[in-house]
Amino acid sequence: MTRTALSIVFVSALAGLAACGSKSSKGNHGSESSGQQAVDSGQTAGSTATDNQDSSDNLGDTYEGVTCDDDNEGLAWCDDDYNIVYCDSGTWYTFDCAYIGDVCAQFDDGTVDCYDDFDDY
Repeated sequence: MTRTALSIVFVSALAGLAACGSKSSKGNHGSESSGQQAVDSGQTAGSTATDNQDSSDNLGDTYEGVTCDDDNEGLAWCDDDYNIVYCDSGTWYTFDCAYIGDVCAQFDDGTVDCYDDFDDY
């Protein structure tokens, strides 16, 4: 490898390490949950996902074995690094935070919402 190529690899590795920093005060990026884990924790959807319902995909009334009903109204979780799954009016929706350049995050207050992962870097 040339010196330039090694420098690029080194800088890329450092950038990758910085991106893995903790977000405990703002949330936990990439903390995936299942439907039942979200029910048990009482996580709720933040306004970014619910305000973008027109851009969300409809998943039907049952997702991952959990029915979207009055008991689960507002329930949400990060289905993966980018997608928020949330219950609203008897229907499960998923919103892709990447659509607005963000990631899915679970915040310390129990809210699940999109988060600009690069604000702190």
